[in-house]
Amino acid sequence: MTHTLHRQGNLKNDFVVMAHPATGINTKGSAEKVKLFIQLAGDFNPVNCGVPKAGNSISKMDEIASNTFDGCVGHVVFDCAENVIGFLKALKKENIGISIVVTGLFNDVNSCCREAALTPHTVNMSLGVYGKEEKLPAQEVLPITTMCGHAMVTEKQVNRAIKKIKEGKFSSHEAAEELAKPCVCGIFNIKRAASLLDILVKANES
Repeated sequence: MTHTLHRQGNLKNDFVVMAHPATGINTKGSAEKVKLFIQLAGDFNPVNCGVPKAGNSISKMDEIASNTFDGCVGHVVFDCAENVIGFLKALKKENIGISIVVTGLFNDVNSCCREAALTPHTVNMSLGVYGKEEKLPAQEVLPITTMCGHAMVTEKQVNRAIKKIKEGKFSSHEAAEELAKPCVCGIFNIKRAASLLDILVKANES
């Protein structure tokens, strides 16, 4: 899975953990396994979660867990390594039987796996962006837009969020929650987005 792999900016407190059934191998019966994955995550203070077609947002974790289906991929986002380690230990104990993918800075993820007594099976690394880079969103908003790997969070949405914060219509956290809604996978880090919006609002004021 690579839709979490191309996040930009300071990723020190940004981790995505996925439960990923393998089509034709262990898809059958995977709904209950992804359900357990989501339920276990709730014990470790995630900042977002989601299952495509079943919804996203930690405020709906029980609803999301109840609407998993065979073949779906579960996603959970954390903002600190300690919670990732705790979650990985819980997953190892339960041995749910489907692939678990962790996205973050290489050394940080490797350290989390080591602390959880796990050895990574495969490593994917982003090689950066190539091609017509002038068509990308502005550099300052890319750390926000790239948190949705399917490009459902746009530069215009980010600029609109900044405007609403400046007008006092939204707090930065409320604006981040609005930006997260179109990200159907639930991999958008709401807490990190709020901090980035604060920085952008201050930059717009100067």
